Amino acid sequence: MRWFLLLLGVISCSAFSQQLTQADQFTKGEERTLPTMRAVDRDWAYFKSVSCDDIGQVVFHSRSEEILLAKRKSQCLNQYKAFLPVPIPVRR
Repeated sequence: MRWFLLLLGVISCSAFSQQLTQADQFTKGEERTLPTMRAVDRDWAYFKSVSCDDIGQVVFHSRSEEILLAKRKSQCLNQYKAFLPVPIPVRR
């Protein structure tokens, strides 16, 4: 039993020292980088599926999404233009 405890102690000490040397490698000049999420652009199928009532709540995350969102807003606006007595001024 004593041999087992001694062996277990030696193994745990060697594993701990290996972890320390690996941690020291990162602090000696190598920067540790954290994983980051990559943005995946939504395509036209997503923006086309958003109803005109909910289009004002959609947030774009890239330039391509901004263009697709503007196109969908334009489509929604064109649906309602026929019912308006005065044309809506277009903001640019």
